[in-house]
Parts: sequence; C-alpha cells; structure tokens
Amino acid sequence: MGQGVHHAWLQLMLTPGLGPISLLHYERQFATPHAILRALPRLKPELTLADASWVERLLTQTHQMGATALHWREPAYPQQLLEISDPPPLLFIQGDGALLNQEPLIAMVGTRRCSRNGERFAHKLAADLGQMRLTTVSGLAVGIDSAAHAGSLLGGGATVAVLGCGLDVSYPKPNMQLKAQIIRQGCLVSEYPPGTQPHPKRFPRRNRIISGLSRGVVVVEGGLKSGSLITARMALEQNREVFAVPGAVDDERSRGVHQLLKEGATLVESAADVVQALAWGGVVPEQAKRVAVIPSGGVSEVLPDIPGAASVVAALGDGALTVDGLLRLCHLTPAELSSTLLQLELCGIITREMGGTLALVPQVS
Repeated sequence: MGQGVHHAWLQLMLTPGLGPISLLHYERQFATPHAILRALPRLKPELTLADASWVERLLTQTHQMGATALHWREPAYPQQLLEISDPPPLLFIQGDGALLNQEPLIAMVGTRRCSRNGERFAHKLAADLGQMRLTTVSGLAVGIDSAAHAGSLLGGGATVAVLGCGLDVSYPKPNMQLKAQIIRQGCLVSEYPPGTQPHPKRFPRRNRIISGLSRGVVVVEGGLKSGSLITARMALEQNREVFAVPGAVDDERSRGVHQLLKEGATLVESAADVVQALAWGGVVPEQAKRVAVIPSGGVSEVLPDIPGAASVVAALGDGALTVDGLLRLCHLTPAELSSTLLQLELCGIITREMGGTLALVPQVS
C-alpha cells in the first residue's frame, strides 16, 4: 500500500498541468491519490498522466541511492511544511529525515556573491547555533548558504540542505564534498525526483520549502531583487520570523537586508538575538532555552550549568578583556571559550564592547 501511494503521488506530481495547490484541492475532494487518478480523465480530459513505468524507475532509483520518498500524509512528513499553502505532496530525503520535525529549524540565506565579512558572519552564526544543538536550513548554494551549512556542522549541530534539483544531481559542483558531509551529519531534501536538473524557475519554488520548514529565516546578505528577499517574503506569508543582519550602507548586497529591517525584521548581531526571539515564541528546546534568559536565582544559578563560565566571570571581574586575554587566563581551548562566551552572552552576563573586548554586565540586585 505504501509503495503504491508513493507511486500514485509521484505520477500526479509529474503530470503536466497539476501542482501542489490543485492536488491539495483534489485530495480534500477525493481523499486518496488513487481516487484522484481515477477521477482525472473525467475532471481534466486534456491532461496526459505521467508514464507509470517512468515513475516506477524513479522510485527504484530513489531507493537504490539510499534515499526515501515521503508523502504528505505520513507521520514523518515535516509538520511545519504542512502549514504552508502549497506543500509538496512528495519529498525525497537523504540522510537523517527525523531532523525535519525537530523544533525549531532556523533557515539562513544570502547571496552567492557574498562579501568576505558576510561569509565569516554566516559561518560563525551557524556555528554558534550549532553549539546550541539548533539545526540550520539552507539551499546548498555557494556563498552564504555554504557558510551556513559548514558553520553548523563545525559547531556540532546538524543542517538541512533543500535542493532545487534531484538529490543525485551534482550541483553546485564546488559543494560536492559539503553535500556528502550533510548526508552523513544532516539531511538533503528535494521535491524533485532523481535526475531533475537545476533550472532558474525551480529555485524560487525551493525557497518556499526552506522557509516553510523553519520557524525563522535569517537573511545575511541580499540585494533588493535577490532570491534571499524572495525567501524572506515567503517567510512572512507563512507567518515565520524574519531576521536580518545589517551590512555596509554603500554595499548593494546590503540593500535588501536593510529594506527588511525598515519593514520590521529583527536585527541580528549574534546568535543571542535569534535564540531569544524564538524563546519568546516558546519553540526553543530546553538545552538552548535554559541559557537564553537568566533564571530568577541570578548569575550564581547559571554558572554551574555552563562549562568554564566561573573562570571567565572571575577573569572579567577586574575589567574588560580580549578573547586572547581570556584564553591565556582561563585555560580553555578556543572552541570551549567560544561556546562559553556565547552562552554567557545569551544570559546577559557578559557583553561585547567597542573594539571587541568583553565585559561583565552590571547585575541589578
């Protein structure tokens, strides 16, 4: 029955003239894909159904490459995606599909022709979120997308790549090693069957899945007419949070981001801004939420839960220090110190001052 359902949905998806919205309408009317197939000759006699043997070959190829097909009435289908107006009837998934129902997923998008600063920031932001065990979603494009995926993996988190082509297609070529790593430590997703080649019209459709899977979308760099802005607009239509990272005022790559900020997007300077906004929405897991707000017991209650925090706070007791100064005094590795500083910043215990130094925030008794 399950294989038959996948076959029926894929045959409908590949039939020219049918799309997710019309199929959703027909499903409400006829309940099953098989019933839709039986009714179509009467309802749409001008349509020619996709060849059944071709559909079967695509499903066989999907299984042979270690991927799975998931239709929208299976429990494992991402529930967030069902909230949008045009969810794909069938998803092709390779890797850990359970990540798709993990709350919250955070999308990060931006231009392919990013600045070096934008690339560094996206990588660090994703790494910091990864240290909080939060999963990022992006589109595996070169530029900001790649930095987001790589940063999340480096930080110990997972990442989801949504493709605008078949899972087996080597695109973009420079990201094949990253793609393989995502299969091992994350998940690939596409609404397109194996063999589907990339095409400009497919990427805007891919973007609705990136935002639809996520609770919030962070735009790092993007022009006024960029695909990143399309994703942000889709996120707003889907009732998702939109975050924007400000850039240089004279850089064309910042124009779209600044427009989003003018329209009310949440400004992002660090992972703390993202986590705190999502914590207020009640969708952040406990391991992240517990360091997003200082408990009623104050700083002393937080420090035992954060490795290395006591030594950092003690070192800053005599005044602001640079990261290098803290490394010398606290005997932590750079990775350990980065994680500790992020969590202390999320708690409001420390702050970053002009010049990049860190200082304690005065606590109100």
